[in-house]
Parts: sequence; C-alpha cells; structure tokens
Amino acid sequence: QAGSYDYPLVALAILVAVFTAYTAADILWRTSIGNADKTRTRWLWIGGIVLGLGAWTAHLIGMLAAKEHFSFTYRADITVISILLVLTGSVCAMYLVSRCQRTTCLLAAGALLGLGLVAMCFTGMYAIVMPGMQHSYDYGIVALSYAVAAVFSVMALRVLHRFYHGKSVHPGWEKVAFSILMGSAIIGIIHEARVLELA
Repeated sequence: QAGSYDYPLVALAILVAVFTAYTAADILWRTSIGNADKTRTRWLWIGGIVLGLGAWTAHLIGMLAAKEHFSFTYRADITVISILLVLTGSVCAMYLVSRCQRTTCLLAAGALLGLGLVAMCFTGMYAIVMPGMQHSYDYGIVALSYAVAAVFSVMALRVLHRFYHGKSVHPGWEKVAFSILMGSAIIGIIHEARVLELA
C-alpha cells in the first residue's frame, strides 16, 4: 500500500540517527577537554564525519522503509555527491561551533548543518533510478524541510557550543539532548522527503 512503512526499518533509522549523533557528541565533548590543538582539530573532523555518515545512513534506511512495492536503484555518482554534501555541512558546523563563541556563529553553524542535511536528502532522492520516474520538487516542502533541519540543528549545536566554551553543567544529559535533537532533525527531513515523493 502506497504510503505505508516497514516499521522495524523506521525504528532502525531512528536508532541510527540518535546513536550516531550521541557518538559524535561524545567525541566532541572529549575533544573539548583536550589540550593539543592539532588533536582537537583531528577529532573535530572525525566527529563531523560520524555525524554526517550517521545522517546519510539513517536517510537511506528511512527511504528503504517505505513499502511501495517497487524496485529501484541509485546512481552512484549522485549518491556520492549527497554524502559529500552532508559531510561538508557537518564538519563546517562543528568547526564553527568550536572556534567561535558568538551567537551568530552558532546560527551560521545550524544553517550550514541544516543545509547539508537537506541537500543530502533531496540529492539522494534525485539519485533514485526507476523506469518512468520523473524528479520534481515542491519547493514549499523543500523550504519546510530546511526550516525543520535548521531549527533543530541550532538547538542541538547549542549543546556543543556549551561544551567548547566552558558552560557545560551535565555533559551526560547534554549529550542525550544533542542526540535527540539531531535525531529529530534527521528524521524530520526524511519524513518531509517521503511526503514530497508520495505527493
């Protein structure tokens, strides 16, 4: 039935999104208490890559969870581009949050991370190859997806901002908060993408 879902796969997508976000937060928290600048930069990259790859994996699982009962393939070149887009957004966001204390930097980081997530999602949709399929976008839904991703990204990155600038009070709970907020951003854009594809 069109529009139905394989709910175990939906649950798996949520778990992947939340768990990888928590892992990235833990990496970045440990980075924030280190002293060597070169080491911190290296782990910033790793944390951003973990977050980006987790988002892409959750997106892929979420798309596969739709029980449309048709077969399709992905174009490898466009799929690689979608991965690079989300990695770029994630790494740039982590760098901005760690290097700058201003609120404008936090907002810019959230905007970049949200842009990376949305670009990954809709580029990944464009990579789908299926006989007779035509790609078109409702730009209102695309804009809504970006708004969801950007707002949740800013709220999540605020937690990392506290890590890096000495304002963290309860790191354990803050990492949980980050993972839930980032999971919400990722799952939110997957849902909007499905709405667009089924429209």
